Amino acid sequence: MKSGSKNRPLTHTDIRPGLVNTAMAKGEGLFWVMPVEKVASQICAAIRKRKSKVYVTKRWHVLAIINKNLPFTLYKRM
Repeated sequence: MKSGSKNRPLTHTDIRPGLVNTAMAKGEGLFWVMPVEKVASQICAAIRKRKSKVYVTKRWHVLAIINKNLPFTLYKRM
C-alpha cells in the first residue's frame, strides 16, 4: 500500500513506553520516570527512522530483554 506523494509503503511503529512523567504516572518511589520531552523526542526519532518497534526510553529495552529470558517458573506462583 502506498502513502502520500512520496509513494513509500506505510510503516507501523510499535511504541513501548516505560513510565512517563504525566499525571497518570504520579506516585511515590516510581522507578525511571522520564520527562515527557525526552520520551516525545525518542518517539519522533523512531517514527522518522521508520522503526517497527521502539522501547522508550532505551533503558526499558534492557528490562524487556531480561524479562523475556527469565524462566517461566519465576512467574508461576502457587
